[in-house]
Amino acid sequence: MFGISIQKLLVLIAVIGAIIVAFRLISTVKRQQELARRNQDARNAARAERQAEPAPSDRAQIQDMAACGRCGAYIAAEAGGCGRRDCPYKGG
Repeated sequence: MFGISIQKLLVLIAVIGAIIVAFRLISTVKRQQELARRNQDARNAARAERQAEPAPSDRAQIQDMAACGRCGAYIAAEAGGCGRRDCPYKGG
């Protein structure tokens, strides 16, 4: 009744094998998550470093836009017009 048979040994080996495979799979997933977290931390640090750098002085400044009364095109108010002869925003 409680004797060891070949079927019982095979089932025991299969259960032990399944447990070993499950632990390896879990450790692999944890390792990949840790690697992804480190990579994300490095990207965040690099992004913060880039944002901490001063902006180049030749970078265009934000300007107000105004609609041309003649053609309706939006242009920068100081741009000097939309290019039409009758533009009210012509420079000059």
